[in-house]
Amino acid sequence: MLELLAPKPGNVNRYHDLENKTIIDFLYGSVSVARLVRDIFLGASPGDALIESVQTMLRLAKGNTHLGILIMFFPIATAAREMFFWNRIELTKKASAVLKEIPPEETVKIAKAIKYVSPPLPLIKDRDMDVTTDNVLRNILESGVTAYEWFKAGSSVNIVAKELVDEYKITVDVSRIIERKKEEVGLSKAIVDASVYALSRAVDSHMAAECGEKVARMAMEWARKIVISGYDDGQIRELDEWLRKNKANPGSTADIVTTAIFLLLLEGVL
Repeated sequence: MLELLAPKPGNVNRYHDLENKTIIDFLYGSVSVARLVRDIFLGASPGDALIESVQTMLRLAKGNTHLGILIMFFPIATAAREMFFWNRIELTKKASAVLKEIPPEETVKIAKAIKYVSPPLPLIKDRDMDVTTDNVLRNILESGVTAYEWFKAGSSVNIVAKELVDEYKITVDVSRIIERKKEEVGLSKAIVDASVYALSRAVDSHMAAECGEKVARMAMEWARKIVISGYDDGQIRELDEWLRKNKANPGSTADIVTTAIFLLLLEGVL
């Protein structure tokens, strides 16, 4: 909710809807995130929890609003279930380790949940492991692939997958920006600035899949200039206008920012 309401460039927020989705769709879809965390804390396996949450999202939001967030949240929730004190560094380290313990049978469920949505994703080099292929579920089982190995296969082209196997490196950096800036400029502006920072760190894979690599790289370079400028509000507005004109939604960036907020909430910083 905090991420959704902040006026981040290019994303749905309290001032802007997307062409095919409104803020109401995202509010309905957020129920799926609460369900995921609840189910995992109550003992559900990651794959089962993800399938149920994706189905909840599709039923309530009538489309994909939170898939990336659900994917980023489930390892953290699984790690948190096994820990007594929630420190973001230890949580993200444990979350990546958890993926290595998820067997092929459970990895198939995770892939199945993603296939329900059929999201726009860049193709990975290992076509046998690409979620868009018909035989990916069988290939995961036959190859004995863990969840970590499966996400690793897509990490070169998908920033969400890369965060999962890299102990959420960018996400943790984004959380530090929010934590530091919220006292200086307020939480909403801190989230906006953190979003620009996240966009500056890597090509947004959701945007690249929908609008092409060139547009996604232009957005990343523009965001880097804004970070160097000190997060000038006028420049952020110009970026926002350009993104909306080009129908370029930095959805993966939003997933990272939302996960950073989740870490801060778990740690008790927010």
